[in-house]
Amino acid sequence: MFALPRLVPRRRSAWLLAAVFVLLGGLPARPAHAQQQQDRPAPSALPDSGAAITYEEAVRLALERNYQLRQARNTVTSQSISVDQNRAQFYPNLSLSASGRRDFGRNFSQSQGEILSQSSSGANFEARSQINLFNGFRDDATLDEAQARTQAAGNTLQRTRRDVVFQVLQRYIQLAQNRALVDVRRQQLELRQQQLEQTQAQIEVGEKAPSAVYQLQADVAAARQELVQAQRNADISKTELVRLLVLDPFGSYSFKTSALDDELDTATAPAPYQLDQLLERAYDQREDLHAQQASIAADEQNVRAARGGFWPRLDLSFNYGSNWNSLSRRAIPGTGTPPRQGRITPADGGEPIMIDIPGTGEPPETRQTAFFDQLDARRGGGLSVSLSYTLFDRFQTRYNVEQAQVQLENARFQKELLRQDIAVEARQALVEYRNARTSLEVATQRLEAARQAQEAAQERYRLGAATYVELADANTSLAQAQSDRVSARYDLLLQQQRLDYVTGTLDPEAPLAR
Repeated sequence: MFALPRLVPRRRSAWLLAAVFVLLGGLPARPAHAQQQQDRPAPSALPDSGAAITYEEAVRLALERNYQLRQARNTVTSQSISVDQNRAQFYPNLSLSASGRRDFGRNFSQSQGEILSQSSSGANFEARSQINLFNGFRDDATLDEAQARTQAAGNTLQRTRRDVVFQVLQRYIQLAQNRALVDVRRQQLELRQQQLEQTQAQIEVGEKAPSAVYQLQADVAAARQELVQAQRNADISKTELVRLLVLDPFGSYSFKTSALDDELDTATAPAPYQLDQLLERAYDQREDLHAQQASIAADEQNVRAARGGFWPRLDLSFNYGSNWNSLSRRAIPGTGTPPRQGRITPADGGEPIMIDIPGTGEPPETRQTAFFDQLDARRGGGLSVSLSYTLFDRFQTRYNVEQAQVQLENARFQKELLRQDIAVEARQALVEYRNARTSLEVATQRLEAARQAQEAAQERYRLGAATYVELADANTSLAQAQSDRVSARYDLLLQQQRLDYVTGTLDPEAPLAR
């Protein structure tokens, strides 16, 4: 079962440390989803045209190249991105702003004490940071929801892997079965040709009338037509495999089915299956059921997040900045000194004498304050806490909670429906497996009887004790019995693998291992 580690910072008191990390670039530069994309194996190169593909290679190609599986992987990555997005809500934001302005017109001059017509330039610089201290546990619930949906997507991915592997298994079994049927039709064609040659030899020595060969020639043509149809079915099965494995449609590929042929003998061995054991195993192993349970957990957190609207919101903000103005000026020391008094102390230690020292009579000269000096002199900031509570939101929070509860209830219904579907699938798979075993036993007995009947009819026809109609009926029965036994053997293998697929125990890496 797909599991997601819970590495979530939940302490709002750590916001200062997080802010320092932001300033120093200490936050992780590679989110979890980026690491997942890096670890994802790239699709391997296509096999060369004309290459022989084994069953194991076909499974590997399907797991790498199948578009349905790629979409499932992308869904997991998308949900992982959502987890990272919701985790980031626990960190403070940080913004830097700078603005400039140009003023024109009449305004009051602080240095000259009168209204002047002048223009000026200015600039403001500020850094702001804000973090939410409490919002009704919405961030916690939303993050838990995202993690649960990521877990559901991961379980769906694992189930999709089994789906793709089982599709490859079905196509391979169908291809192997159609190839075996080609061999049966080829044997029937050879048998009819031998009978035709035998009849022609009897006609030459006068044992049979010349008209006896006409029906045989028609049967040979019919057998050849059946062989062509069987070869067509085998080619179609190969084309379906090419499509499933996303191979080059213009390439020419061959598929080795020897691995499946080796499994036919082991599949005929009886295996005890009980319905209650199959259901217990399916409920425990099926990833789609686990995915639905994770979806229920996500919907529960969605209800919790919706209820957060009933709580107040508490935010902490911090700002720090400075500004600059082109009209800001500073007096030049030693210029334009005003009148002042000086103190002179007599040498004999008498009382100090105060004297007037006249100034220059002019205001001091000024110069524009340097840019960075202004920024240093005017820098400052503040820390603020804001508490807000919505008294009336037109019942939107209540409606959101009700909708989330309905969605949760539907998810629970979906889980029960899925359990019912799994139970039906397990029951049907068990019935199909038992029927396949019985069909194989019956087909084996029928083949043995049909072979003996055909040999007897062949000998009687050679001796002239039977008509060709009797021989033709025996040939048809033998061909049908051979085809039925081939189909029964491969169907038993398929139904045995279907049991593993339905119960969720089909191993994508080794689907034929038991």
